[in-house]
Amino acid sequence: MKKTKNSGFVLLETLIVSALIVSTLVFVYIEFRNVRNSYETSFKHNTIPGIYMAKELAYYLDDTGYFTLISLLENDSFVDITSPSMVNGDSDIYAEMINDMKIKNVIFTKDDLTSLKLYLKSNNYDKTIFDEEFKSYVMKSEIINKSKYRIIVHFENNTFASILLGTREEIDSEYNAIEIVYTHDRYTNGIPKPVNEVLDELYDRFN
Repeated sequence: MKKTKNSGFVLLETLIVSALIVSTLVFVYIEFRNVRNSYETSFKHNTIPGIYMAKELAYYLDDTGYFTLISLLENDSFVDITSPSMVNGDSDIYAEMINDMKIKNVIFTKDDLTSLKLYLKSNNYDKTIFDEEFKSYVMKSEIINKSKYRIIVHFENNTFASILLGTREEIDSEYNAIEIVYTHDRYTNGIPKPVNEVLDELYDRFN
């Protein structure tokens, strides 16, 4: 009888220890997965070259104007501006920028992403523009200034960048750290480099 009781106690101890080990392993796995996801995100979302290139597009839109795009947002949550036909200014220059920066898609939208996120939660969103990674990036993005507009860029290497629009001064003030990289990389001994050369250097350094 005593032997049976001891066997039962040992079995109970074994079950408790096993449950604790399994719980610890599950916890470690979840934490590791979260750290890994955060690590991967840091190399894909709002990278230095991504923000740098988004700034160049923001400068272009500031120079050429985007009132027409604002009016289009009255009926839609975003405007796909990947095509040069969707923006003002020299279409050849814009097309060259899109090509040199290796941009897959770029959209114009409100900084208040509420309507865009609702659109992406539906089953009717355009999957030719928003693949799962692009959708995930938008859903994780936060509102900075509801009264402003932003561009969101999806690059061919599956990295993403988002930047608020405004005047050059406002853009430089908001993204001052990137301006330091821009100034450092754009000039060598006081001589400006071509933009596509700077972009190639940034790609080599951060990819």
